Amino acid sequence: MDLLDKDFGLRIIHENEEQTVYSIDTDHSSSRMIRYHLYPGIDMILSDFKERYVWSGEWKLKESVYQISYNRRGVYQAQLSKNEFCYASPGNLILLNGCKKSLDSKMTTDVLQGFSILLFPDQLDQCLAEQWQRQFDLDVCHMLHILPGTEEARAFSCGEGIHRVAEEIYHHLYNHEMGMVRLKLLEFFHMLINEDVRIEHRQRVFSREQIEKTKMIKNLMEMDLSKHYTIEELCKNYELSATIFKQCFKSMFQYPPYEFLRVARMNQAGEYLRHSDMSILEISKSLGYENPSNFSRTFKAIYGVLPSEYRYSDEKNV
Repeated sequence: MDLLDKDFGLRIIHENEEQTVYSIDTDHSSSRMIRYHLYPGIDMILSDFKERYVWSGEWKLKESVYQISYNRRGVYQAQLSKNEFCYASPGNLILLNGCKKSLDSKMTTDVLQGFSILLFPDQLDQCLAEQWQRQFDLDVCHMLHILPGTEEARAFSCGEGIHRVAEEIYHHLYNHEMGMVRLKLLEFFHMLINEDVRIEHRQRVFSREQIEKTKMIKNLMEMDLSKHYTIEELCKNYELSATIFKQCFKSMFQYPPYEFLRVARMNQAGEYLRHSDMSILEISKSLGYENPSNFSRTFKAIYGVLPSEYRYSDEKNV
């Protein structure tokens, strides 16, 4: 069964009994999706995208499939309905229960890394399931039963334990260490059942209007990095709730608004230091820092060196 056919702009570049390797259907793409066949009824997909990509079209399944995805890097947007969108940020789980057709979705960042577990209840090896329950006290049927009962993609925050195991699974997948993947998968399933999925912390769903207003506020913030806004000022002009704005902004752009602005200012400072003759005092004032010491401290927190050291090292490398 092929979930990733040409309708999604992906092409198969290698295939055998154990795995199928897909690439974006362009001549120079280094992005990859690799689907591993772990057990009857259990597949895993490693995603390693290095350029933005949009999934559109529709695939239909005659059988049930449960999907558990972990997003380790980048932001992923899924359209749930005509006017509803859900975002998956780094560290989120995305759960689908019985989804039988595709959702339009896209990357909102230039990089996306993670993995998906596909479980097909009708194909599961019952002998293997019974063995897991006897030897590891792992009830796969119970795990499927407790997954959220929705056919829409929903993102959830996860705790430190499951985050740690998910990171280990990703690295083992990336290095094709399938024995360790199978071992860690059992631990991952145990955590889903027993302790670590924060269902109560489900990510918000945002309307098209909320998303567009959040984008406009972001553009306003970036137009003049020297200006200092309060959240209330920004939201009042666009008639948007401050709470929704902060949640939507972080879901879309990975950072809270003030942290995003801080990083944007320091990125611009790096450009000035590399490509202009502006003094550090001039750069700090142009980015809204009246106190050069505060600017230098913030710059070092992000770049690891003081602005003067950064400029000197750049000049040495020329």
